[in-house]
Amino acid sequence: MDPFTKKILKAIGIYIIFAVIFVALFQIVFMLDLIPSSSMENTIMTGDVVFFTKYDVKQEDIERFDIFVFVPPDNPDITYIKMVISLPRG
Repeated sequence: MDPFTKKILKAIGIYIIFAVIFVALFQIVFMLDLIPSSSMENTIMTGDVVFFTKYDVKQEDIERFDIFVFVPPDNPDITYIKMVISLPRG
């Protein structure tokens, strides 16, 4: 095999590895979504694209004005974005 073919195969291999890592990160850690409605206007505008992480949050870590994006278990085709307005006392 000539050196040029080796370089091309190596570049394709590296590209495939990075593509697999990128797809895995967006399946497990990150999420990118478009805001379709005006329910969060003045904070997030209709048509904005949001980039966020997927991780579990403990109840004691939630603060007022935090924004959460989640998929409800009963309807996995819809993504919700909500802001924490108030918290229980205590």
